[in-house]
Amino acid sequence: MKLYIVSIISLMFMALCLFLSDMIIINASQSMQKGVYYYAGKSRNKPESRNNEQKNNKFHSNSIERNRYSYNDIVIYIPEKSIYYFAQNRDYLSNYMAYILKLVKGLPGDTIEIVNNILFINQKPNVTILKYDSKKRKMPVISNKIILKHNEYFLLSEKENSFDSRYFGPVLESEIRKVRPLWTW
Repeated sequence: MKLYIVSIISLMFMALCLFLSDMIIINASQSMQKGVYYYAGKSRNKPESRNNEQKNNKFHSNSIERNRYSYNDIVIYIPEKSIYYFAQNRDYLSNYMAYILKLVKGLPGDTIEIVNNILFINQKPNVTILKYDSKKRKMPVISNKIILKHNEYFLLSEKENSFDSRYFGPVLESEIRKVRPLWTW
Protein backbone atom coordinates (compact mmCIF):
# COMPACT_ATOMS: atom_id res chain seq x y z
CA MET A 1 0.00 0.00 0.00
CA LYS A 2 2.86 2.41 0.87
CA LEU A 3 4.54 1.76 -2.47
CA TYR A 4 1.25 2.47 -4.26
CA ILE A 5 0.87 5.87 -2.52
CA VAL A 6 4.50 6.82 -3.19
CA SER A 7 4.04 5.86 -6.87
CA ILE A 8 0.88 7.99 -7.18
CA ILE A 9 2.58 10.99 -5.53
CA SER A 10 5.64 10.57 -7.79
CA LEU A 11 3.46 10.46 -10.91
CA MET A 12 1.57 13.57 -9.78
CA PHE A 13 4.85 15.39 -9.13
CA MET A 14 6.20 14.43 -12.58
CA ALA A 15 2.96 15.57 -14.24
CA LEU A 16 3.19 18.91 -12.42
CA CYS A 17 6.83 19.34 -13.50
CA LEU A 18 5.91 18.62 -17.13
CA PHE A 19 3.03 21.09 -16.94
CA LEU A 20 5.29 23.80 -15.50
CA SER A 21 8.37 23.08 -17.64
CA ASP A 22 7.57 25.85 -20.15
CA MET A 23 7.05 28.37 -17.32
CA ILE A 24 10.09 27.66 -15.14
CA ILE A 25 13.66 28.97 -15.56
CA ILE A 26 16.61 27.78 -13.48
CA ASN A 27 19.49 30.22 -13.05
CA ALA A 28 22.85 28.76 -12.07
CA SER A 29 24.97 31.67 -13.31
CA GLN A 30 26.89 34.05 -11.07
CA SER A 31 25.56 37.26 -12.63
CA MET A 32 22.14 37.08 -10.95
CA GLN A 33 20.87 35.39 -7.82
CA LYS A 34 20.85 31.61 -8.29
CA GLY A 35 17.44 30.01 -8.12
CA VAL A 36 14.20 29.02 -9.80
CA TYR A 37 12.28 31.75 -11.64
CA TYR A 38 8.88 31.67 -13.35
CA TYR A 39 7.47 33.61 -16.28
CA ALA A 40 5.48 36.61 -15.05
CA GLY A 41 2.69 38.53 -16.71
CA LYS A 42 0.03 37.38 -19.13
CA SER A 43 2.42 35.92 -21.70
CA ARG A 44 4.36 32.92 -20.47
CA ASN A 45 5.78 32.09 -23.88
CA LYS A 46 9.53 31.99 -24.16
CA PRO A 47 11.21 34.93 -25.92
CA GLU A 48 12.40 34.49 -29.45
CA SER A 49 15.95 34.89 -30.68
CA ARG A 50 16.49 37.51 -33.39
CA ASN A 51 17.49 34.83 -35.87
CA ASN A 52 14.97 32.13 -35.03
CA GLU A 53 14.28 30.42 -38.33
CA GLN A 54 11.02 28.74 -37.29
CA LYS A 55 8.55 31.48 -38.13
CA ASN A 56 5.36 29.46 -37.61
CA ASN A 57 5.99 28.01 -34.18
CA LYS A 58 4.11 29.00 -31.03
CA PHE A 59 6.95 31.30 -29.93
CA HIS A 60 6.91 33.52 -33.04
CA SER A 61 7.04 37.17 -32.07
CA ASN A 62 3.90 38.12 -34.04
CA SER A 63 1.77 35.74 -31.97
CA ILE A 64 3.01 36.75 -28.53
CA GLU A 65 1.29 39.29 -26.32
CA ARG A 66 3.88 41.78 -25.10
CA ASN A 67 4.55 42.52 -21.47
CA ARG A 68 5.35 46.05 -20.42
CA TYR A 69 8.76 46.32 -18.82
CA SER A 70 9.93 48.67 -16.08
CA TYR A 71 13.30 49.55 -14.60
CA ASN A 72 14.76 46.66 -12.56
CA ASP A 73 12.38 44.03 -13.96
CA ILE A 74 14.12 40.66 -14.09
CA VAL A 75 14.01 39.25 -17.61
CA ILE A 76 15.40 36.35 -19.59
CA TYR A 77 17.01 37.14 -22.90
CA ILE A 78 17.46 34.62 -25.70
CA PRO A 79 20.54 36.02 -27.49
CA GLU A 80 20.99 36.08 -31.23
CA LYS A 81 23.36 33.41 -32.57
CA SER A 82 26.48 35.59 -32.74
CA ILE A 83 26.11 36.71 -29.11
CA TYR A 84 25.20 33.19 -27.97
CA TYR A 85 28.26 31.63 -29.65
CA PHE A 86 30.54 34.38 -28.34
CA ALA A 87 29.29 33.75 -24.78
CA GLN A 88 29.53 29.95 -25.20
CA ASN A 89 33.07 30.09 -26.62
CA ARG A 90 34.24 32.16 -23.66
CA ASP A 91 32.41 30.00 -21.11
CA TYR A 92 30.14 32.86 -20.01
CA LEU A 93 27.19 30.48 -20.53
CA SER A 94 27.20 26.86 -19.51
CA ASN A 95 26.44 24.25 -22.16
CA TYR A 96 22.85 23.77 -21.04
CA MET A 97 21.91 27.47 -20.89
CA ALA A 98 20.42 29.12 -23.96
CA TYR A 99 19.29 32.27 -22.17
CA ILE A 100 20.69 35.14 -20.13
CA LEU A 101 18.97 36.40 -16.95
CA LYS A 102 19.39 40.18 -16.36
CA LEU A 103 17.77 43.35 -15.00
CA VAL A 104 16.11 45.94 -17.26
CA LYS A 105 18.11 49.13 -16.75
CA GLY A 106 17.33 51.04 -19.95
CA LEU A 107 13.88 51.63 -21.48
CA PRO A 108 12.85 52.95 -24.91
CA GLY A 109 13.86 56.62 -25.21
CA ASP A 110 16.69 56.36 -22.66
CA THR A 111 20.16 57.60 -23.59
CA ILE A 112 23.08 55.25 -23.02
CA GLU A 113 26.56 56.82 -23.07
CA ILE A 114 30.07 55.58 -22.36
CA VAL A 115 32.52 58.14 -20.99
CA ASN A 116 35.95 57.08 -19.66
CA ASN A 117 34.82 53.43 -19.32
CA ILE A 118 31.76 54.40 -17.25
CA LEU A 119 28.31 53.60 -18.64
CA PHE A 120 25.77 56.38 -18.09
CA ILE A 121 22.03 55.92 -18.42
CA ASN A 122 20.23 59.25 -18.83
CA GLN A 123 23.38 61.07 -17.64
CA LYS A 124 23.60 59.04 -14.39
CA PRO A 125 26.66 56.81 -13.88
CA ASN A 126 25.63 53.18 -13.74
CA VAL A 127 28.41 50.59 -14.23
CA THR A 128 32.04 50.28 -15.26
CA ILE A 129 32.93 48.98 -18.70
CA LEU A 130 35.74 46.43 -18.51
CA LYS A 131 38.26 46.31 -21.35
CA TYR A 132 39.21 42.70 -20.59
CA ASP A 133 37.47 39.73 -19.02
CA SER A 134 38.88 37.69 -16.10
CA LYS A 135 41.03 35.66 -18.53
CA LYS A 136 42.54 38.86 -20.06
CA ARG A 137 40.56 38.56 -23.31
CA LYS A 138 39.42 41.80 -24.97
CA MET A 139 35.74 42.60 -24.44
CA PRO A 140 33.45 43.80 -27.26
CA VAL A 141 32.78 47.53 -27.46
CA ILE A 142 29.39 49.13 -28.20
CA SER A 143 28.76 52.66 -29.52
CA ASN A 144 29.63 55.52 -27.20
CA LYS A 145 26.11 56.95 -27.42
CA ILE A 146 22.85 55.10 -28.03
CA ILE A 147 19.27 56.31 -27.78
CA LEU A 148 17.05 53.27 -27.26
CA LYS A 149 14.34 52.87 -29.92
CA HIS A 150 10.68 52.13 -29.18
CA ASN A 151 11.25 48.35 -28.94
CA GLU A 152 14.75 48.28 -27.41
CA TYR A 153 15.88 47.64 -23.84
CA PHE A 154 19.24 47.74 -22.09
CA LEU A 155 19.96 44.81 -19.75
CA LEU A 156 22.54 44.83 -16.96
CA SER A 157 23.62 42.83 -13.96
CA GLU A 158 24.74 44.26 -10.66
CA LYS A 159 27.95 42.21 -10.97
CA GLU A 160 30.82 44.18 -12.50
CA ASN A 161 32.14 41.24 -14.53
CA SER A 162 28.80 40.23 -16.02
CA PHE A 163 28.27 39.75 -19.77
CA ASP A 164 25.34 42.06 -20.52
CA SER A 165 24.17 44.94 -22.74
CA ARG A 166 27.27 46.98 -21.97
CA TYR A 167 29.05 44.47 -24.27
CA PHE A 168 26.33 43.21 -26.64
CA GLY A 169 24.18 46.35 -26.86
CA PRO A 170 20.42 46.87 -26.70
CA VAL A 171 18.02 43.95 -27.07
CA LEU A 172 14.66 43.80 -28.79
CA GLU A 173 11.41 43.50 -26.84
CA SER A 174 10.61 40.25 -28.67
CA GLU A 175 13.81 38.69 -27.27
CA ILE A 176 12.97 39.14 -23.58
CA ARG A 177 10.33 37.95 -21.08
CA LYS A 178 9.72 39.06 -17.52
CA VAL A 179 10.39 36.50 -14.81
CA ARG A 180 10.05 36.50 -11.03
CA PRO A 181 11.93 34.50 -8.43
CA LEU A 182 10.12 31.46 -7.11
CA TRP A 183 12.95 30.12 -4.96
CA THR A 184 16.47 31.54 -4.67
CA TRP A 185 19.60 30.66 -2.75
